Order: sequence, then structure tokens, then C-alpha cells
Amino acid sequence: MATTKYIVDPQFIAKYPGAVTLIDGAPVALSGKDLTVETPGTRENAPKTRVIPGATQEQLRYLAETERNPHIRKIEEKDGGK
Repeated sequence: MATTKYIVDPQFIAKYPGAVTLIDGAPVALSGKDLTVETPGTRENAPKTRVIPGATQEQLRYLAETERNPHIRKIEEKDGGK
């Protein structure tokens, strides 16, 4: 029996490792790993650190099937690996 998995095109992530998209108004990192964005402080504002969570399988499925994102790939894995 095979399971369905969604991945981001490896060539796209290699070229754009900090790629972010919005899902329901919330940013998610397409790399699947949390992305930390640091904004330096100014005289008026303190420095800020923001963590953008990595995309989950459910979010990648939404991007592939609903949004038709061309960088999301659907792969079938056999039980026990690829």
C-alpha cells in the first residue's frame, strides 16, 4: 500500500531557501523548517525576532490541490520507504 506525501520542488528550495507563502493569512516557510527573521532596531523601534513555522503536510496538500502551486510535488511512497 502506498502513502501520499507532498514536497516542495528541491530545485526551487535550493534557489529560494527562504521562500514563504500565506495560508489563511498566516505565513508559512516552504522549506518545512521554521524560519527566523530578525529585524534590526531603530531609534523608534526595538529589534524584533519573528519565527515563521514550516509548512505541514496538510498545508502543502492545500497548496498543491487547491492553490495549484507549481512548486509542490505529490509523491507516492511505498510502505517502508520510497
